[in-house]
Amino acid sequence: MRTPAISTSLLLLLIWIAVGFKTTTPLSAESQKYMRDILASKEFKPTELKDNYLKYNFAPLWLNTPNYLVVGIIGDENRRLQMKLLSAVKDPIHADTYLITGKSKVTDNICSFTGTFTLRHVRELRKFSTRVDETVSPAMHEGICLAEYQLTETNNQPSAGVFTGVLLTRWYIDKKGVLRYDDIESFADGSCNNQFVGTWTSQKSNKVQRCNWGDDRIPNAGKFDIGAGEFSPAYKPGDKEWQRYAQAWIYDNTAARKQEQKPWW
Repeated sequence: MRTPAISTSLLLLLIWIAVGFKTTTPLSAESQKYMRDILASKEFKPTELKDNYLKYNFAPLWLNTPNYLVVGIIGDENRRLQMKLLSAVKDPIHADTYLITGKSKVTDNICSFTGTFTLRHVRELRKFSTRVDETVSPAMHEGICLAEYQLTETNNQPSAGVFTGVLLTRWYIDKKGVLRYDDIESFADGSCNNQFVGTWTSQKSNKVQRCNWGDDRIPNAGKFDIGAGEFSPAYKPGDKEWQRYAQAWIYDNTAARKQEQKPWW
């Protein structure tokens, strides 16, 4: 007997409730400014279109990026953060909410988490993007969605905490009406997607640490990202995690690259 598709959503919802999800940390000043700046950008039309796009499923846009392309930092020392989303399912009751599971990794500490992405805004671009050497965009519509996220690490794990912040995702709808991850300008310098800007709050001490990550680039990385066309970390000597990353993706070390591509989740 075939199991109805909605059972997956209900299962995740039960997991989410069992973990005891609740909002524990308000959006940081950085997260709030990031959202305001995006909404004020002349790159996007000012019309709010969230209700028009609730019929679409944004979940695949958050799951398809190879994990070695997801880069992140946590804390004042810009320690390396690795994030892996394992599932994203649209809430069967609330059309603007997605139920999330995944894992985080800082050095050797790996934690499972559950939580939500909640859509807040959807805006369309004023001008379509085009690929290199092309003049016609593959998009029928192109834009961004802004969501608030709350991801709670299971509290029986070492150094568990709560990720809170704002997520920017770029998307387009192709000529067949299919919602897709926006990789139209993927070969352009500085291209990036799924940008997370927020904090991590320790469940034990309530200490709050700045924590940002994303596909290909880290949002608001400042002087830590010294790359021009691609992400390049300005890591300190002795930082083995960032050193391995640089060896793999900047200096093309085969052994380091194999280690980077090895699943840790």
